[in-house]
Amino acid sequence: MLVEVLITDGVRNLLPLELTPRERFNVFVGDNGQGKTNLLEAIFCVAALRSFRTTRLTDLIGFERPAARLAARVKKADLTRIYEVELQRSPATKRARLDGKAARPLSRYFGGFNVVVFTPEDLALPRGSPSDRRRFLDRGVFNLDAGYLAIASDYDKVVKTRNSVLRQAGEGRIAGAKVGDLLEVYDAQLAALAVVMVAARMRFLALIGPELATTF
Repeated sequence: MLVEVLITDGVRNLLPLELTPRERFNVFVGDNGQGKTNLLEAIFCVAALRSFRTTRLTDLIGFERPAARLAARVKKADLTRIYEVELQRSPATKRARLDGKAARPLSRYFGGFNVVVFTPEDLALPRGSPSDRRRFLDRGVFNLDAGYLAIASDYDKVVKTRNSVLRQAGEGRIAGAKVGDLLEVYDAQLAALAVVMVAARMRFLALIGPELATTF
């Protein structure tokens, strides 16, 4: 895979940029605060539609800028595709396009532009919370199976809906008998989705297991 061109406009402290990286190895050098990490963050955001530094993508928008645009032309095997992300500050919105067209469903966007980032925070992964490790596994699975995104999104939606039912039941807004019926439905949905997610995570672990055993 090769990033042929990276374009950014309105991203943090970066000036409007059109970068043509070298094929195999690139080193970015500069004083502190000049934008080296911002550049890496921009590449990551175009590929993953999120940041490795913040949960709010609006943080990527430069000071006193209403919006930011990121784009990359990526070649993988014999296929060249254009990935684009537009971020708007108010209202906070994110638009993703693939080859000039809106990425719908969003899972279409993933699979052709794979990135890996290592940060100091990754050193805490073995001792961190289980949710951190699950997110780590999910990021790996996303890179192998773009359809996994839809499964994980459906799981999160069902969890939120189930939690909402429990909250409303605690407030007395849903009758006890109805709560049981609703939970039975949502538990069945969660179980079916969880089976698929766990199987995907296990396949990913089986894939990286030999490499980890050799390294550690």
